[in-house]
Amino acid sequence: MIDVNVSLGRWPFQRFLFDAARPLARHLKSCGIRKALVASTESVLYPDPDVYDEACFEQIREVPGLLPVKTVNPVLATWRTSLCDFADRYELKAIRLYPSYHRYGLDDPIVNELVKTAIKLKLPVMVAVRVEDERQQYSLMQVPGVPLAAIAKFAAAHPRARVVALNGYFHEIVAVKERRNLYFDIAFAELTDTLRALTEYMPARQLLFGSQTPFLTTKAAAMKVELANISQGNCERIAEGNAVSLFRLDR
Repeated sequence: MIDVNVSLGRWPFQRFLFDAARPLARHLKSCGIRKALVASTESVLYPDPDVYDEACFEQIREVPGLLPVKTVNPVLATWRTSLCDFADRYELKAIRLYPSYHRYGLDDPIVNELVKTAIKLKLPVMVAVRVEDERQQYSLMQVPGVPLAAIAKFAAAHPRARVVALNGYFHEIVAVKERRNLYFDIAFAELTDTLRALTEYMPARQLLFGSQTPFLTTKAAAMKVELANISQGNCERIAEGNAVSLFRLDR
């Protein structure tokens, strides 16, 4: 499997088992994951994402199978210079946005400029609907999820962009109707036989394997694939084929 939704680092409201690259890679491999797209956990909350992104990418650079995803906060005046600099120094596979944490809307003009840059750099745009289940959030830091309807509208407004909605709940994902250039990971989608249920509403080509490690249990996500009651072809597409195509990865 290829996991499109992994983070590395520390989080003030949870204690993780893996906060270094090599133990994380060993853990992922034990769950059947051969490659993972990795973003820095700390960059979500730190004023300057570059500080922790660089530390994260220097770690994973030495570990085969871990691939860098840049956190971008378009509210910062330096985002464009920063993104281009990181794209030159690291083989970025995508950028990740956190609108709810960084306090902007996907229809903001600054996001339009960011998308143009991402298209030029050939980087998919990943939007985190949420980081934690709202029921588990620290009581003094309640962060609402990004509406899937807003992400779908954003994707429709930028048809040349490849947009990935991360951490959507099942009912949020299946409610989206406009999906031509929009993809979803399965980390927060929970239902009996999750993949079979999802593919009743949409083609398998729009689904990606994601675990939201280390916030969620990696093996639980892997079992959604291992126990899926769908065709082998669709299972392989979701497990890795779609990620290979979308993020231009080597098989």
